[in-house]
Amino acid sequence: EQGLAERPLRLVPSGAGLWVSAEELAEQIEVVAAALLAAGLRPGDAVGVLLSANGYSVGCALGTVKAGGYYRAAETPGALVGVR
Repeated sequence: EQGLAERPLRLVPSGAGLWVSAEELAEQIEVVAAALLAAGLRPGDAVGVLLSANGYSVGCALGTVKAGGYYRAAETPGALVGVR
C-alpha cells in the first residue's frame, strides 16, 4: 500500500474491468479499514464483500485485510447468508 501512495498517477485494476489511480485505491483502502474498525471489527473477523460492477471490490477486500479481518467474496447477497 505504501508503494501505491508513492505513485499516485499509476492506474491499477479495481475489478469489473474498471481502473482507478493508485491514489484512489489507497484512499478506498483507508476508508474501508477505518469504517470496519469503527464498527468493531476484531482481528480474524470475517467480512462479506459483495462483488459488483462498480469497481470497489478490490478496495473493500484490501481494506478488510488492513483492518485485521479477512474477506469472503460473494456474487450475490444470498451467498453470504450464515457467514459469521
